[in-house]
Amino acid sequence: MTQDIMLTVLIACSLLTAVIAAAGDKPSMDGVAVKEVKAMSEKDQTALALSAAPGHIAKEAGIMIYGAEAKLTET
Repeated sequence: MTQDIMLTVLIACSLLTAVIAAAGDKPSMDGVAVKEVKAMSEKDQTALALSAAPGHIAKEAGIMIYGAEAKLTET
């Protein structure tokens, strides 16, 4: 079960990274420019990652976010 959760989160993060990279500086649906994930706060990165998974998976998921010096850390 834990492996399934981690796999789902990793896939979601991979897809999300590709979407953000493709978006560049294009505006999002609400007209606000898309920020780079690395420039987001830890709280915003966590919220973004959790929003990519269904609730029953997100509540037990480990999250990898960019921390100091743009290095990935697990939260």
